[in-house]
Amino acid sequence: MKSKFRFGLEIKALLIPLLIFFAPQMVFASTFVGNGGTTTDVDLLITIKQIQETLQKLDEKSECSCPEELAQDPLCEPLLQLNDHEQEFCKEMLWNQRSHLSSLLDPQSSLQFFWAETAITINTEGDHKVVDAVTDAAKQQITIHRPRFLDLKQKERIFLLTHELFHLVKIGEDAITDTGSYGPFKNAGGGRKLLNSLGATVAMKAVELKQLGHYSDTFNLSRSNKRRWVGLKLGSTAVSSGDRTYLLNTTGGWGALFEFRYQWSWIGSYVAARSITFSKKLEESLEVKETIPGVELGASFCYSPFKDPLTFWGQSHLLVKVGLHLSAYTYEASDPSVSITDEDKESLHKPQLALGFDYYFPLNFGMWLTLGSELFSANYEYRSLNLSYNKNLWTTHLGVHYGF
Repeated sequence: MKSKFRFGLEIKALLIPLLIFFAPQMVFASTFVGNGGTTTDVDLLITIKQIQETLQKLDEKSECSCPEELAQDPLCEPLLQLNDHEQEFCKEMLWNQRSHLSSLLDPQSSLQFFWAETAITINTEGDHKVVDAVTDAAKQQITIHRPRFLDLKQKERIFLLTHELFHLVKIGEDAITDTGSYGPFKNAGGGRKLLNSLGATVAMKAVELKQLGHYSDTFNLSRSNKRRWVGLKLGSTAVSSGDRTYLLNTTGGWGALFEFRYQWSWIGSYVAARSITFSKKLEESLEVKETIPGVELGASFCYSPFKDPLTFWGQSHLLVKVGLHLSAYTYEASDPSVSITDEDKESLHKPQLALGFDYYFPLNFGMWLTLGSELFSANYEYRSLNLSYNKNLWTTHLGVHYGF
């Protein structure tokens, strides 16, 4: 009865991290983005910053037109189609609304952004149309198709977001729509022509003012918003407690760990494989070695102590891990005339607690440098040697990770 009860506890202990690993895939089906972006939305935040900086540099003479040297750019097409009256209307609209648009992008405003992972479809006059983004002026919300947004060039992101922002501007009592008619922008689709002209003007002004070069270092900086992570850690291991009979663990050991992690948001799951070796040569011939291979499964929790995601420290973050490990233990002592070997493989059926943390320092292009430590319990026995251990192993490691 006792063995059945213990086996049941072991199964439950294994099920807990398994549920943590798979359940969030159903929970975190979509991502919410607060105003101004979060630390997971650097591309959006950079686009917002570039729009704000471009709007601040406009003056009353800023025209809804393309500089001659940029006239061949595809984004100039809406501007090349404008007549004089439309250009003047567009110019006045941009100048009069520049402060309002900039304030909408301030973190204190009520505007919210949402990501959509699937294509966005709208119904326009009975026709279904796929769009890159959609705005709900009444709710002050902009929803953006994330995969499409990430595929766009930076100037195209500015065009798209400016177009959507002007949907929040009112002419009279109503917000601007694609199908409305405004001033010289008449007939069906006049609103879309106006919005495209405003979006193109801001995008081309950003190019002309060299705003796209801003934050270039941030574009290359590794991002903490990645969901999939792989890493390799190397480090030393010390014994915090335990019997040293038979020269076990008389010195610090060394080890390696390979892990895969899936991070949904602040919570994630990980699985890891490790190997630890303690060894020492006594006098000239006697060698003593203990090896501890094992696997680990558990939950990870991410915390960013610095809040500006456009900086090195803003992308750095702390990862705390709580898990269970299954390990095997092998002891070997040998000299030219005799050898002793013993092992405990039954521990592979006894989940034991593991606690750890890593601090992630961003490099470039998805690479990260990590520094961390881990404490895990080691309860095992060598029956042939009549030895039983209940101790803690403390590892300190340096690692390299890749997020994608």
